[in-house]
Amino acid sequence: MSDLEQQAGPSSDNKLWKEKWKENKKVHSKHERVEDEARKEKKKKRRKRKRFEEPSESVVHDGDNDNNDIDHNQLGRDADKEQRTRKKKEKKEKKHKTLKSDGDDDHMLEQRKQDGASEKKTQQSNLKRYFPFEYQHIVAPMVGASELAFRLLCRKYGATLAYTPMMSSTQFVHEASALDKSDPNQTIANSNICEFQTIPQDRPLVAHFSANNPQHFAQAAKLVEPVCDAIDLNLGCPQRTAYLGHFGSYLLGDEDRQLVLDIVKAGSQSVTIPIFVKIRLLDTVEETIKLCHQLRDAGASLIAIHGRYRASWERTGPGARDGPAMLDQIALVKKSMPDFPIISNGNVITYD
Repeated sequence: MSDLEQQAGPSSDNKLWKEKWKENKKVHSKHERVEDEARKEKKKKRRKRKRFEEPSESVVHDGDNDNNDIDHNQLGRDADKEQRTRKKKEKKEKKHKTLKSDGDDDHMLEQRKQDGASEKKTQQSNLKRYFPFEYQHIVAPMVGASELAFRLLCRKYGATLAYTPMMSSTQFVHEASALDKSDPNQTIANSNICEFQTIPQDRPLVAHFSANNPQHFAQAAKLVEPVCDAIDLNLGCPQRTAYLGHFGSYLLGDEDRQLVLDIVKAGSQSVTIPIFVKIRLLDTVEETIKLCHQLRDAGASLIAIHGRYRASWERTGPGARDGPAMLDQIALVKKSMPDFPIISNGNVITYD
């Protein structure tokens, strides 16, 4: 028997031998796959261990931690987050240190914040005092005289600012409510409400109202705001009709002081144009100065002072309408308010 026949075995057992040979080959292949996978896993672990052992500039290693399964990318992110938090804290402390000077406590800091808010509010209010028009040569409000035609004539000869005649704010609001809003030709400027008329050439213009009701004054101011440059509250009218209607200079008593301040405040809050106030002298200079400061704080942007005392029903003594205006008292008021516009009214006999 040849060697080949001896290896192959007897011919009768050839089929059985082939099956056994195939089975041994499968087992051998399976062992090889297992060994290959083991080698790959071992190589992978070795590569991973080598990467962890190498120091990285972006990762902070803990010398006491020997665990190779640490997520070093997470460590880097945590370190960055901690650094950002620390910077925010330092910035906040620096800002707090700037606000808090030596010797300041929390109460003083709170007071400083309130003062800052109050100052900002005052600055916003003061914006109304910077008028975009001259007010050196003014046509004062005169009943039965300072209507549109007269104002235009005065402007032709050098007037830089003009007032309308006094109009009742309550009556103005009532008559304006009756306007036909569907008619585009019927407007506040040409409807002759309380004899009020104006045209584009009639500028700058001050709408002059009497009032004893804050809401009515605010509504009237809002109505005429588009066609004028300032709103004026009359606190100087000495006529007896003002006494009967309780307006004008008859509101200058202490009993009506809060009402007057509420009227000015309501008007100032309702419009974006300045609120002016026209008054008369009170019994003493000190009282007049106090009133002017109160009007300013309530929202007035300019005060015109007629240099005679407020009127009385008897028209005698301090309330008399005759005699020269006491301009020296107006000068003292202006001295107490150097940065506030004060208009002197009375004793004007020349253009200069």
